[in-house]
Parts: sequence; C-alpha cells; structure tokens
Amino acid sequence: MRNPVEEFERQYREHGDPWDYESSAYERAKYDRTLDALGDRTYPFALELGASIGVLTERLAPRCGRLITLEPARTAVEQARGRLELVPNVDVRLGSAPEDLPDWSFDLVVCSELLYYFSSDELDGVLDALELRMPRAATLLAVHWRGRGTHQLTGDEVHAVLCRRPALVRVHGDVQPEYVLDRFERR
Repeated sequence: MRNPVEEFERQYREHGDPWDYESSAYERAKYDRTLDALGDRTYPFALELGASIGVLTERLAPRCGRLITLEPARTAVEQARGRLELVPNVDVRLGSAPEDLPDWSFDLVVCSELLYYFSSDELDGVLDALELRMPRAATLLAVHWRGRGTHQLTGDEVHAVLCRRPALVRVHGDVQPEYVLDRFERR
C-alpha cells in the first residue's frame, strides 16, 4: 500500500476524524445511498473492511446479526470501539486484509473507501481471499471515491476489476460524480 498504516495512524491521532465522517453532509448522503443499495435485506454474518472510526458501522449494525470490522489503524479502532461499545452485535478488530481476515463465511462484505489503496496484484489477492469467505449468493458492497489521491488505483479502476471477477455478478450500480457504488452477488 502506498499510504501506509503509519500515515493513517498519524492522521487519526492528529485529527480524530480526518475525513469528517461524523459531520460531512457528503458522507451522510453517501452512507444513505450505500445502505439503500442493500435494499431491505438483513445479513446474519457480515464483514466490514476499513471501518475507520465506525460511523458507517453504526448504521450498518442493525441490518446484521453479527458484524465484524477490520481496521489497520489502532487509534481508529479505539474510537470505533468507544462509539460501538453498546452495540452488542459488532466486533471491532485491529487488522488488515488479507492476512487478518477471519476464516469464516460472510453473507455480506462491505468495502468502503479501501480497495484502491492496494496495487492491482494486492487487490486480486484480497478479492481472492474474500471470495473464499463468501458462500453462493453472498453480497459484496463496494463504494469508492472517484478522484485521484494517494491511492494506487482509482475508484473506477477498482470497480472495473470487480466487474471482471468471474465469481461476482453486479446486481446494482450507482455512479455519482464523486463516487462509484456497486453491489455484487457471489456466483
């Protein structure tokens, strides 16, 4: 990853909420559309990668029987744990994909603003590991900013890779000027 965990850690220590997840109207609207993309379905066992300080996690939790989050920045994990301490179905974990992925089966995998930090080869490895943990008809929900930043890939490039994966079928797409949002089902 070009933007190392140490850089994320520094940003969370210095700013607490460096991307304004708690207060941004843009983030709120994006989260609304992200949850809308799931429809009315609930998921017995879900995984959220790159959960940050847990703002989306908090909104996602009521739709999940059990929700495990994986976040590599320790300060963000501590904030998310504080935010979600009274939400009994959420387990906030420190770790990175693919090496720290739980070896379980997930009905829902959420990747928000994360996959573009991997190189193309790393992304393939992460997606291979996720697909192994997704049974047939499981959902992968991906949303990524479309701008150019310190990411190794753009959001559009990540979603193009997702659309080419033989094991994933795109069942919902939403392209906004700022971000791309896709829901896939596992074949």
